[in-house]
Amino acid sequence: METTDKLLSFHEKLSNFFHKYIQLILTVIIIFIALILMMAGYNYYKNKKEKEAYINLLQALNQSNAVASLENFVNKYENTQAGFQALLILWNIYYQQSEYSKMQNILNKLKNKYPHKEKILLSYSKAKLAENQKNFDLALKEYKKILNKFTLLDPFIYYDLARIYEIKKEKEKALEYYKKLLENYPDFLNRAFIEYKVWALQS
Repeated sequence: METTDKLLSFHEKLSNFFHKYIQLILTVIIIFIALILMMAGYNYYKNKKEKEAYINLLQALNQSNAVASLENFVNKYENTQAGFQALLILWNIYYQQSEYSKMQNILNKLKNKYPHKEKILLSYSKAKLAENQKNFDLALKEYKKILNKFTLLDPFIYYDLARIYEIKKEKEKALEYYKKLLENYPDFLNRAFIEYKVWALQS
């Protein structure tokens, strides 16, 4: 009986934890899903294994039973960047299905296999939360902490930094990060908009 009570207490605490903090991480998860769809995979995945994984990830997402396909994909490509993204997608799906124990398993995998990226993910979440609360100084601090530490996120961090400095009326700083974004990521999806921002700030 005591063991059963402890088990129920554990699951209750786990459920409360995810309900309390899930909004903090959902934005980041959605961003990663969007990255898969928006960014050219071949510009990032440089070797044959990564290209193969990227193609198979897109195929897995198009299957009628996407969850099972993604689970099989993770087992096969868990050490690739695409495997990392698949884990994040599964994380979001499990949340929607209230599969908290499976979410915990993914967190454990992220911690064991991608400890550096897990910290970056949490810092990015903190930055987004701070920004939503209009605590722009804290948001800037968190964004700068992870800049140049995760290639896939970097263009978005440059954009976030420039955008916040623009909100703070610090035009020179905003211009600096918009220019860095254009210089380092010439194929960025919103390039025309960023070029307009540079022009407007220089006018």
